[in-house]
Amino acid sequence: MKKKRIRLSTNAGANLLPRIEDVRQSVDNEIARSKEKERELSAEISNKVSKRNVVWDENSNIDEFVVQGVYVINGERLNLSDGLPVRNGNPGHTIAATLIVADSTINSNERCVTQMLLLSNRLGADGNLYLRTATGDANGLVWASWGKMQTNIETGAVTSLDNYVDNGIYSGILLSGDTAMDMFLLVVLNNYPAANTIGATRTVSQFKYSLSLNGSVTFKSRSGGGAGMWGAWKDVGVPDNGETDCRPSHPVTGSCFYDTALGKPVWWNGTVWTDAVGNVV
Repeated sequence: MKKKRIRLSTNAGANLLPRIEDVRQSVDNEIARSKEKERELSAEISNKVSKRNVVWDENSNIDEFVVQGVYVINGERLNLSDGLPVRNGNPGHTIAATLIVADSTINSNERCVTQMLLLSNRLGADGNLYLRTATGDANGLVWASWGKMQTNIETGAVTSLDNYVDNGIYSGILLSGDTAMDMFLLVVLNNYPAANTIGATRTVSQFKYSLSLNGSVTFKSRSGGGAGMWGAWKDVGVPDNGETDCRPSHPVTGSCFYDTALGKPVWWNGTVWTDAVGNVV
């Protein structure tokens, strides 16, 4: 049996060449469009989030950093009106900081910008994280005060909580005498004005959750103007009156409770509840 040989005519091959060229051109065009979109996306990201190195000098002001991005700051603080949340500055006072700016502006009439500043301050040797937000419109932005951010700071063993006035959550051991001690978790809230304002009115509140060696748990709060100006500790969430079965389950020695069923106040002496004349009630 003879094999048949099939030959493509010259015209058929010639007809295929334009089609191949069309496919190749289509692929090339698609690649070009993809590269263009990639360039546009890179430019968009670059416009929205940028990283810049900033040399801090006498003309610098933190209020002016409103474009979204990351700024690495180094230099000398020569101008106390530069908006930084530290009070001191002079030639040779070096600072280093990383500033993150987030812009959630909707339009020119609804502007909102947030700054988060990690600042290392040579004078005073302190390094802290600060946060603030500005709102405004086409006429400009109004910045809120800087707030110092602190959370879950382990203080170790201390003898007083008076000096804890910065916003934050602190934990440690509170010593009172040679053997008495309480484990505590302390939440501090304050309404400080601008951090670089000296002598301004302030109110500070402390909320203390503590556990003593004997297993008693207390939750107390107090307010004041800061160290040396505290009011008395007050129980939080502990009823001071009610039916007999509503008496606190973990009272502190000396706690007073008005028993509405008995119609009189009773006191916890560390072991039992007693009335004013010492009778167990």
